[in-house]
Order: sequence, then structure tokens, then C-alpha cells
Amino acid sequence: MFFIARKALTNAFRHAEASEITIEVNYGRRYFSLSRTDNGRGFDTADYEKPGHWGLKGLFERAEQLGGQLSLRSESMRGTEIGDSFIPSL
Repeated sequence: MFFIARKALTNAFRHAEASEITIEVNYGRRYFSLSRTDNGRGFDTADYEKPGHWGLKGLFERAEQLGGQLSLRSESMRGTEIGDSFIPSL
């Protein structure tokens, strides 16, 4: 989970050219979620599938390995939102 949060923040600082980055963490006894949004330049979400773009692909793979689910939404000049949630298996 730490890796996903760190990478999401690092990407925002390096690429988004955002003036505002927000992180929201929610947790309960059997649930954890993290959401990171920015007001940066955004990008084409299909680009993470292109060769040489391992950062976002790695986030999706890591979330899946941990039993979580990652969501991604971005629009050109309207920012990006990355969220993940985990409900550990019993």
C-alpha cells in the first residue's frame, strides 16, 4: 500500500504541474482506501498501456497482488484522480 501511495504522489510532483494535490485516507476494521487527486495537466489514460510506461502499470499490478482494486481517471488540463481500496480476505 505504501508503494502505491508513494508512486502516485511522486508521479503528481514530477509530471502533473499541479498547484494542488489532495490525499484522502479512509480506514475501518476490515477496509482501507486511499485517494490522490490533483489539479494538474492530466494525461491520456490509454498511455499507461504503451511500451516504456511502467509506472502506472506497476501500480495496477501491485494493487491486484495485494487484493485491492485501483481506479484511474484523468482529463487533459483537468487533473488526475488515482484511488485504491483494499478489503483483506478472511
